[in-house]
Amino acid sequence: MTKFVRVLSIVMALALWLASTTHAAYNLKDLRKSPASVGVEFKAIHYSDDEALAMFGARSKRYLDDNWYWGEAGYGAISGSRSGYIEGGLNVGYETQLNTQFFADIALFFGAGGGGRDQDAEGQGFIVYPSLALGTRLNDNLSALLHMGYFSYVNGDLSGTWVGVNLSHKFWGLGGIR
Repeated sequence: MTKFVRVLSIVMALALWLASTTHAAYNLKDLRKSPASVGVEFKAIHYSDDEALAMFGARSKRYLDDNWYWGEAGYGAISGSRSGYIEGGLNVGYETQLNTQFFADIALFFGAGGGGRDQDAEGQGFIVYPSLALGTRLNDNLSALLHMGYFSYVNGDLSGTWVGVNLSHKFWGLGGIR
């Protein structure tokens, strides 16, 4: 079994599990409030010594408990040599308070990416990247984060590092069951 097939199997199993837990038909009286957040993000990607890309997008989080979350993310190129490049996918992560002022966020993004020049380097477009972020709460609902990570096209030639800044708004939504 190839590495790609193993990774794809794990991703599909996780996606099916998340879909079954979030889209079930609930009785309204069984719904409960759960925390969520949505944020805007700017990130700079460094592909090689002669290529970099700036991207802008959004990331959402739906908290499963006080620390674990999952959510969607999408980004589009705003400068660099890959005009038309986009990424979209799912995040799974763990957020923990370090002290009264700072928190850490460890996440794994998996999804699709592509477009722009040299599309052969992207393989079939399946992209995975782990990230680590240091954040601070600006007030009860607003957070600022500094992200850093590594990305790789599973079956392509593109890989590299990235850094990003994120401004997130936390709120309460309906989800889960009692």
